[in-house]
Amino acid sequence: MLKLISISLLLTFLSACKEKKVVDFNYEFSGSKLCALKTSDMIAANDFGLLDSSFKYKENVFDEKLSIDIHQQSLKNLYNKQTNYIFCFDPLKAKYNGLETQIRLEIKKGKYLRQYEFINYSCLSGNNSKLNVSKNEIVKCN
Repeated sequence: MLKLISISLLLTFLSACKEKKVVDFNYEFSGSKLCALKTSDMIAANDFGLLDSSFKYKENVFDEKLSIDIHQQSLKNLYNKQTNYIFCFDPLKAKYNGLETQIRLEIKKGKYLRQYEFINYSCLSGNNSKLNVSKNEIVKCN
């Protein structure tokens, strides 16, 4: 019984040190590439933990290949203080116009580890792209 209480207290303590924040991030074009900008939390981080990303189109279709393609680039760029981008990709690789991007990342600042979920909604339609729109606006993407 004492062992069970100790484990329970440890789990409670660990969850108190780990909080989850949901934050928007922005894209910008760099040449012909679409690049995800690092947030101030990413720039200020001491270290990173779990990284996961997903790309979902407004038709609720996930693009697993795009997630795999940018994963290594993201890991490398997060630690590289010289770059402003998490990752970049060719927007022509996107299958549909409406794109929802989610990046789940653990960020260590000082002795605290926080779970973040970074979200972006963008309309990718050739020369008429609208980046960093609201969730409501993404349904209007053609």
